[in-house]
Amino acid sequence: MASFTQNRLLVNFNRAIKRRPFLMNAIIYGGTCAAGEFTLQMVESRDRQVNWVRIAHFAIIGASFNGPVGHLWYTWLDKILPGAAVRTLVRKSLLDQTIAGSAYVIAFYVGLSTLEGQDDVLLECRQKFVATYRYSCVFWTSAQLINFIFLPTHLRVVYTAAVNYMWTTVLAVMKRVEVKQSTKPLLAVQAKSDDDESSPT
Repeated sequence: MASFTQNRLLVNFNRAIKRRPFLMNAIIYGGTCAAGEFTLQMVESRDRQVNWVRIAHFAIIGASFNGPVGHLWYTWLDKILPGAAVRTLVRKSLLDQTIAGSAYVIAFYVGLSTLEGQDDVLLECRQKFVATYRYSCVFWTSAQLINFIFLPTHLRVVYTAAVNYMWTTVLAVMKRVEVKQSTKPLLAVQAKSDDDESSPT
């Protein structure tokens, strides 16, 4: 009876994803991103204080970008590179990590900085992109090979979202790394340098 119920739920779940891929992927990704941040908060907090605003920000990034864009990306990727030949899988992984991987990292930092109301929404991304992208390459390459080899297209974003729960926890750790604030705007520094050079001695 339990097995029948589980199979029925899985069938209905797959049917819902096929019928409403954007909505379902937005819900799934929004939930896993929020869960990743919530998990880290529970590990860090001794008194179990929850920052719901921060969790909501993570959910918004997952629901508005990762889920919908992921659906479009993997659908397109399967169309231009069909099959499971080794050469095809290598090309898929390279494309996925180069294009989608970098886009997700940028969207994460810029999106959260925007939601937080930061003055320079690109500052954190500039400082943390390279390190985060390196971790992303290591983490996602093996995960996506499993994705491309074993899973049908309509389940790929779901699988990626499940793995994304673990990855979001890593991102949440990276997010907590202190950002070095620039004491002077770059243009102001340049202008001062030009004035010094043009002033008579």
